[in-house]
Amino acid sequence: MTEVLAGGASNYGKVLRVGETVRRPLRPHSPAVHRLLRHLEDVGFVGAPRFLGVVDGHEVLTFVDGEVLLPPLPSWAFDSSLLASVARLVRAFHDACASFPVLADDGWDQRTPARWSGSVLCHGDLVRSNVVLRDRRPVALIDFDLVAPASRVWEIACALRHWVPLRGEGPEGAAAAPFVTGERLRAFCDAYGLPAAERPDVLDAVLDAEDLQLRLLRQWVAAGHEEYRRIWEAGAPDRIAARVHWVTEHRALLLAAMT
Repeated sequence: MTEVLAGGASNYGKVLRVGETVRRPLRPHSPAVHRLLRHLEDVGFVGAPRFLGVVDGHEVLTFVDGEVLLPPLPSWAFDSSLLASVARLVRAFHDACASFPVLADDGWDQRTPARWSGSVLCHGDLVRSNVVLRDRRPVALIDFDLVAPASRVWEIACALRHWVPLRGEGPEGAAAAPFVTGERLRAFCDAYGLPAAERPDVLDAVLDAEDLQLRLLRQWVAAGHEEYRRIWEAGAPDRIAARVHWVTEHRALLLAAMT
């Protein structure tokens, strides 16, 4: 059985399920990713696929059974308990990576702004479609193409962009959105174990991540990438602008709730 897997953008239509394995195109830094996946297996981290080898220019990984959240989202996708469980999985991943030896020639696909550089090996792409769920709880992270050293604040901010509505568009309604969003942000930070002293930086990192995403989208569209052109034409710039405006407008309230 061969199936094209849904989701993704840079590898859109190129990730295949073959039986109980997944085949993904190789990238320049794939050897470093494969070394990381072997490390995660060695230290007993179960929240990632296993690397099985390379076949015909594709890396072969174990298929992680479950579901990923794709639009339209169910109401339970906004539960604070789900956010907390995602945060705990991310923290477990970071802890498992702590003993991984990063080498000077690993060649990670590094996109993190200098302000948010760091020594934590971060997943780098914690969108909903890269977290596999079972029974409404996360069991594994997938798609390690953007793994790179950064600060944990940057990783958390990038995750929150996708997992917490940041335009006041949650199911609770516009009036309650700032208060509920603040509670969700705190639930994630509490579950991860982010110290209170680092939490004021999270919203700054969110805004920087929005700016980076807009600049990268422009580059990819200009380079002729069809899937990113579709994302752009579907309103991505407007959604980014709306998140920046909403977070900036409610910044004080959100910070108070987080800390």
